[in-house]
Amino acid sequence: MAMTVTGYTSTANDRFSSGYPGAPVENGSPGFVGAGLDWGGVGWSADLATKSFGFLSPQHYLVARHFSGATNLRIFADGSVQTYAQSTVEATGLGVVFAGQTLGDISVGTLASPNPASGGMPRYAVLDLNSASATNSPAAYMGLDLLLYGRGPNASSSTRVGAASINSVTISGNNHYFTTSRSNVQLEGGDSGSPATHRWTNPNGGEELTLVGNHAAISIPDNLNFINFVGTSEVMAKLNEFMNNDGFALRVAGDPTNTWVGASNTDITSRISWGLPIFSSAPSDRFVTFDAATAGGGLAVNVDANHNLRGLYFRSTAGSGDGFSFDGDGVLTLGRGGITNYDNSRQVFENDILLGNAQYWDGGSGGITVHHINTNGKLLEITGSGINRVDGVISGTGGIAVSGGILEVTNSNTYGGATWVHAGELIANNTSGSATGTGVLKVAAGATLSGSGFINSSTQISGSVAPGNSIGTLTFNNDVVWNGGDDWEFELGIASVSLADAILGTSTQDLIVIAGGGDFTKGTGSTWTFDFANSGALGWYKLIDWDGTSNFTESDFTATNLAVGTGVFHLDGVTSALYLRIIPEPGTAILLGVAMLVPLRRRR
Repeated sequence: MAMTVTGYTSTANDRFSSGYPGAPVENGSPGFVGAGLDWGGVGWSADLATKSFGFLSPQHYLVARHFSGATNLRIFADGSVQTYAQSTVEATGLGVVFAGQTLGDISVGTLASPNPASGGMPRYAVLDLNSASATNSPAAYMGLDLLLYGRGPNASSSTRVGAASINSVTISGNNHYFTTSRSNVQLEGGDSGSPATHRWTNPNGGEELTLVGNHAAISIPDNLNFINFVGTSEVMAKLNEFMNNDGFALRVAGDPTNTWVGASNTDITSRISWGLPIFSSAPSDRFVTFDAATAGGGLAVNVDANHNLRGLYFRSTAGSGDGFSFDGDGVLTLGRGGITNYDNSRQVFENDILLGNAQYWDGGSGGITVHHINTNGKLLEITGSGINRVDGVISGTGGIAVSGGILEVTNSNTYGGATWVHAGELIANNTSGSATGTGVLKVAAGATLSGSGFINSSTQISGSVAPGNSIGTLTFNNDVVWNGGDDWEFELGIASVSLADAILGTSTQDLIVIAGGGDFTKGTGSTWTFDFANSGALGWYKLIDWDGTSNFTESDFTATNLAVGTGVFHLDGVTSALYLRIIPEPGTAILLGVAMLVPLRRRR
């Protein structure tokens, strides 16, 4: 049976107009109840196309524990069907608790590998309407408009979307669920695990899908659909617990309660700065908005006293160069909503920041600059289309993840967690210490590590490495495992005449140094290509220098985009280094010989 929608029409309620599940075509009708929203984060089982899942991150998705996950999952994003293998499904213990059981119905599925940035999957947020980070506010969700996602009548019929609203919320022990009436939408067998979403208008005025729950059960006598609720503080903490191990933080969105005024008072703890009446208090532990167009020129925010905000939004403006700057001796604690910059101007935080929860930052095109960050044992995941920077110290026992754009670090960092570069680029431009703290550094396929800094982490590279800023040296003080897959980007300058000169360092080129006794070893994969970006001259270059052992052979390396000649690699076991020798093209040498012979014959 299909999910039944009262007054159903294919135009209004089918996600796809045709071709499901192998070659689906999106329903482009303006009358579609889900029109204007990106549904690319809702996937389905490759083996049972009536079974659907909502994605929390490129690697994690919501599952109904009693219905489990799928061996392989498919999504439709950027106009194509993509298939990914499931790795694990783990129970949170929360959700609908069925009779005779103690565990709730919310589980988290994990893919064997994440959907890459090129896959086009949107990053859905969980909708947080609670009055405080540690307080659940079920009344705030009552009457909330929903878009419920469900199955078609068979595996070759499009999945469906129907409008409903919340009419009760239960939060007690492990029970975290809400109900909707079956008057408008009737969930049916096979709908368990499919997402319940809300069309949310973000602080910049755009509309996007947010996650509120996933389907669990029905009661026909009571005329109710039962849906696991993911908007409680306990569930959000559990979701982060599973996701953080893979370097992803739950994206959390909420409606801002206040907008910064700041023209006559720039103190972040003052009610006047927020345009509030006498006897009011400045917003604390809330989502807030900063809008340069309505700030009356008050773009400098004074953080002289410690303050706590759950999430910061920066609205876009028509102008440029009108970003906010935060400064002062106080510590700004940021909650699970993190920072979202919709503006094309940079937002700068010179005051110290403390992470109150694991969180997701989107610097947008304008970017974010932060001085000191205390991770406080939490994961910070950063993305954006522009450049984000940390020019102070990242400390604490938490980790850092880059999921898009560029993150540049220019100081020695001491944080103890792992570092993930899922997508985009991490630039290490520190002059001492370690850019990435003490935990392991993982660079995924499609991502890039660059810069002229120092990294003390043990490093696993499946992506690209581009040492230097122009020509420069990137130094690792620990083991480096190269899993292959992406080109390594090197720039070449003046060549050495001989190998001996190259050993002595007379050539100029990008260089990777693996010091401190670090090994340079080959992991999985079989392709290691240096992209020399149309540079170089005939002669010798040193590319990689290591202290420890290596299991590479010269046949493991290839060269592309040399300006002249042919590249030949030389592994020197004595100096523990990889060298490139650029020799004349064989065809060039033959032609030169012919050109020299012809004049000699004419003289005779």
